[in-house]
Amino acid sequence: MSDTNNDGGPAFPCNTENNTNAGACYPSHGMALRDYFAAKAMSVMATGAMRQGNNHVHREDFDQLAEISYEMADAMLIAREQ
Repeated sequence: MSDTNNDGGPAFPCNTENNTNAGACYPSHGMALRDYFAAKAMSVMATGAMRQGNNHVHREDFDQLAEISYEMADAMLIAREQ
């Protein structure tokens, strides 16, 4: 996992200034975009592993999957800036 301070900001930002329906817009300081990207990547990789018949997943597999997911998230954040 790379050492990055760029978490991409909020995953679901809300701009209340330009929102015509401000009552339906709630700013959130919850999940960072980096976490959202990592969760999406992890979901796809875990599904792929299950489709390949890898039904016996161990803790080490989860640790590696999480690390790779964040590496992918970091790559997505870098690509997003270009």
